[in-house]
Amino acid sequence: MFFWLSKILAFVASPSNAIALTCGLGLCLMAIRWRRAGTGLLAAGVIALLIVGYSPLGNVLHTGDWKIDADPQLGAPTDVAAIQKLGDEGVLAMVCDSTNVFVYGRAGSEADVRVAMNRLIGQLKGKVAVACFASNVARMDTAIRAGQANGRRVCLVGRSMHRMAAAAKSVGFLSDIQPLIDESQAKSVPADKLLLLCTGSQ
Repeated sequence: MFFWLSKILAFVASPSNAIALTCGLGLCLMAIRWRRAGTGLLAAGVIALLIVGYSPLGNVLHTGDWKIDADPQLGAPTDVAAIQKLGDEGVLAMVCDSTNVFVYGRAGSEADVRVAMNRLIGQLKGKVAVACFASNVARMDTAIRAGQANGRRVCLVGRSMHRMAAAAKSVGFLSDIQPLIDESQAKSVPADKLLLLCTGSQ
């Protein structure tokens, strides 16, 4: 059943607070609590949180894109102990999205990507273009640092890349990097001193 809301209540979600959803009779339908989920994605100004719904029928775990990374380069690591505790309590359903979820095995750490990208960009000649999801701020950070470590100016290409970089900076990420340049400035940079960070990679 759907209900129209006359007002929208907004609040800051964190692992330390919880809310209860109730029906008109004052009965608690579900208590909701947040847990940290490691991911490089920036969503609504926070790094992903697992939303756990405790209901009389069972626990429901909801999250956007997620990745368990023991050495994340951006944000706090996943609260693995809390997730294990949830598993021990029992989970009725998990509603989630994770790229390559059907590929068997473990995904590497962003720390490994950072080392490899730094080495690769150092070997390349001429103009370099790196494509990634604009929402993957950890990967954006990796590419920017790899370019700058190899003496390249970094130019963001694509509206969503500019929007996500601004959002990341507004919450304290991408704060200790050299200034980025825009497309018009990139024209005057020698090809071997330029890295283009592009969105629209899929």
